[in-house]
Amino acid sequence: MWFYFAGVFASTVDLPGGTPLSTDTGKAFPVTIRAFVDSNNDGAFNSGESYNNTIDQVYTGFLKLVKESRIIQGSGSAVATNDSTFSTTVKKPGVGNIIEYRITYTNISSVPIGSNNATMSATGIIITENGNSTNNNWAKDNDGNRTVDTSHVFNTAIDPAGIVTYLNLGAAVTDAIGVNITTYLDTIPGPLQPGQSRTFSFQRKVN
Repeated sequence: MWFYFAGVFASTVDLPGGTPLSTDTGKAFPVTIRAFVDSNNDGAFNSGESYNNTIDQVYTGFLKLVKESRIIQGSGSAVATNDSTFSTTVKKPGVGNIIEYRITYTNISSVPIGSNNATMSATGIIITENGNSTNNNWAKDNDGNRTVDTSHVFNTAIDPAGIVTYLNLGAAVTDAIGVNITTYLDTIPGPLQPGQSRTFSFQRKVN
């Protein structure tokens, strides 16, 4: 996509409806803006006229999160090979097995090259893992036996770049053995620079 301008200008870029998220495609949408000296005053760029190109990278989101899981044997039965490695596929844990969740968050924006480029760093990131929600069920009593289906494994909620806090149905609790934790909050001060990636992981034992 090209835009041609002569003189002083301000521009906006309107992407068409249905444009995919940059976090899905892994890239921005480049828009080249050409400023040129209209030496013959015809309103068009012609060969031989002085010009300068500026490429605006338009991002429809630039912080990508990928959640994976794997099964660790723990005190339960042996784990199938396909379930023992991190992936986004559905796993089949048994009683006593441990589910380890790993969330990888990445700043997919390009590292600036050259001068006068803006840097898209991510700051103030908060990852909320609520196990008693529509998207997660690891802190629910799905089988109705009055026991939460998985229990927090002490000292396993880790993000070297973040600060992890714990909630039990909205009330703040501590990371201790036997404490019922239903939500993890991972607060990452940042900045997460272009191209950088970090991980947040935690473990739950199947009851």
